[in-house]
Amino acid sequence: MNLSNAFLLTLVSCVIVACATTWPSDLDWNAPAPNNENILAFVGEKVFVRFDSSFPSEERVSSDKAKNNSSKNEDDEIVVSSYNPRFISRFLLKEKIIGTPLKENVDFAIHRHVGVPEFENYHYALIVLEKDLTEGWQAPDDSVFEVYPTANGQYALCGNVSDDYIELENLTVPLEDIPFSPPVIIDWRSKLSQSPSDESYNQYLRDFYSEPWFEEKGEKAKCLKGIYAKKLVELLLSDGK
Repeated sequence: MNLSNAFLLTLVSCVIVACATTWPSDLDWNAPAPNNENILAFVGEKVFVRFDSSFPSEERVSSDKAKNNSSKNEDDEIVVSSYNPRFISRFLLKEKIIGTPLKENVDFAIHRHVGVPEFENYHYALIVLEKDLTEGWQAPDDSVFEVYPTANGQYALCGNVSDDYIELENLTVPLEDIPFSPPVIIDWRSKLSQSPSDESYNQYLRDFYSEPWFEEKGEKAKCLKGIYAKKLVELLLSDGK
């Protein structure tokens, strides 16, 4: 088999696997909370984060094309509808913060312009969903944050989170000593780039994984400070005031 045929076979196989992905029978990302609620914040344990190959459907594309064609005049430019890929996620409820999840497995969808959601590799996450009157439930600004369990039975973000999440860069986040359990140990030196052009990124890593947020332990760093998930939600809802 030549390389061209091998590539095509691999591509076809990937498409078949993606199309054959089965969703849980109780999946319902359109209604994670009761209709009379407009915000839902919780800590969950990841069950899955999957690309939704059914979006947009052929019917949706055809319908949008028909609407565009019927609304434009002769002098109008052709309108091209674009669709950001959709990912559907399920997290097992671990801690309720705001709102009333309708079931133990909380489902939600998110649209990404480029790449997969960063939280694909999170074990635990703080997730904030808001209900839009026209678009349904959304994760505004991808408001999903990695959290870790603590010795007092709560969950907390680790490190200088204002520098770690774009959504928090304009907030003054009050950090405190957090008793993470098990301890959060990061092999940060393995993240360093060997390219001289990435020196600014490497300097960011050195600054981020340093005191007072982390204690350096050889090739690794132990997280000392952070913010509890509940307190971060309170801060977000108060607009950082």
